[in-house]
Amino acid sequence: MKVIIKEMFRRRAGIRPCAAVALGAACLCLAFLLMTGAALAHEELGSDEILIKVLHTNDTHAHADSHVVNYNNATDEVGGLARLTAFVKSVRAAHKNVLLLSAGDVFQGTMFFNFFKGLADYECMNIAGFDAMCLGNHEFDEGPEWLLKALNNVKFPVVNCNVIFGGTYKGASKAISPYIIKGTGGLKIAIIGVLTKELFTLVNVKNLIDIKVSDPVEAVTPIVKKLRPEVDMILILSHMGLKEDLELAELVEDIDLIVGGHSHSMLVSPVVLRTSKGKQVVINQAFEKGEYVGEVDMAYSRASKKWRLVEGRLNRMDKNIPKDTQVNEIISRYGEKIAREVRIEIAETLTPLIGDKDSVRAHETNLGNLIADAMQKHSQADIAVINGGGIRNGIAKGKITIENCVNVFPFSNTITKLTVKGSTLREAFTMIAKARMKGTCGCFLHVSKGVKVKYSEGKVVELSLNGQPINDNNLYTIAMSDFTAAGGDGFTMFSSVPERFSDGVKINDVLVEYVKNLKTINLEAEGRIIQ
Repeated sequence: MKVIIKEMFRRRAGIRPCAAVALGAACLCLAFLLMTGAALAHEELGSDEILIKVLHTNDTHAHADSHVVNYNNATDEVGGLARLTAFVKSVRAAHKNVLLLSAGDVFQGTMFFNFFKGLADYECMNIAGFDAMCLGNHEFDEGPEWLLKALNNVKFPVVNCNVIFGGTYKGASKAISPYIIKGTGGLKIAIIGVLTKELFTLVNVKNLIDIKVSDPVEAVTPIVKKLRPEVDMILILSHMGLKEDLELAELVEDIDLIVGGHSHSMLVSPVVLRTSKGKQVVINQAFEKGEYVGEVDMAYSRASKKWRLVEGRLNRMDKNIPKDTQVNEIISRYGEKIAREVRIEIAETLTPLIGDKDSVRAHETNLGNLIADAMQKHSQADIAVINGGGIRNGIAKGKITIENCVNVFPFSNTITKLTVKGSTLREAFTMIAKARMKGTCGCFLHVSKGVKVKYSEGKVVELSLNGQPINDNNLYTIAMSDFTAAGGDGFTMFSSVPERFSDGVKINDVLVEYVKNLKTINLEAEGRIIQ
């Protein structure tokens, strides 16, 4: 709750002072409504009310199959599209007026994406009966051409109103609509898709040629104004993050429900926001990787023409949920193709290699060191760095497979070697020092052996290589992902460096070969980064 309140008070660029005050007032109402939300859950439907049940996922990240998580001090198998499909079918059998939505980032995160580029997920989502999905930033990881080609296999609408595809992409308007109007229960529901305006800092710019992104508020506002007289519900399918969803609810009038993604927020029950103008907006999000399916029950009164939240929850897709036979067979068939090539043991680690999000985006880990060292050895650069946001999984103690290594860094990024002045390096690490003051950040850089970085109170107080301070006027070679080299995660100081080289080798391939040659790994964090 404190995090939400803090985020609500952060001023959005371009918000008028009165709007910032309105956000603060709305926040106080939010706190009250969150605390009293349980009381709303058991109200009976009025005689003139119609119930709409919205099921939703977000940030599934190619977890087409189930996966293992730590839960209540034990391991638990969760998620997977076979479980989701069985769950949705059971809900639809028991209730009418059910919508199933995805808030984006279906792409990227497991071997299913590395091998099949989203096609396995889309095939199963068709069977599950999704009613709509919006674009996430990772849908652009293979470029717009592949995205549009993949969407030819989708049998449900894809919505987005603020990504502008240039003339290069002739099929974009056919594959992606700004919104759809869905009829259910005798009601008209407008579903409008919107994506984070930070797309160009999250995706390699080489995959965004002839693409523009407009401000979400500016894109959504005229559509809502146009559709409000024509429909009964305005539903925003958003891949912007919880903070941005809260802001959108305040800044755009007449929204009823926001189903969100991108921030991977786990909302045990929906947020009920009362805006400064007295409008109630319900906002929900369902964590990540298909571990939960969100559920929001909304009741519409024909007399008052208003919506209210009846109940909301997260449904955990654990072993208590059966697997749909048809989808399970499809997933198994895809899985067998993967297993033949990548589930081959190549090494062993005597210690767990730490790759969880909270760790790699905040401090040095043995896995971050391992990847940086692999990149440094391959590139023969003075220094190698890897952004914590690119590390997506750890590796448990025991045998290591090719699949483990690729899941650690599942992206198709290659290594780029730049020649930069020491002052440019200092600028990059200073940016991280400031970002760290606000919490974990994807821009957090792990460094190769011989580099030492010390942070203190938002400043870099030590930056050295092999015991010698980095000299601002000296030249150094530094290896990084092509994403970082292009200015991703805010590293604009690297994007204009003229002297650069890439041999086109992918980072995860370099990691596989490095681990294979080590054979036995026994690593601990060793004080490369001090804070």
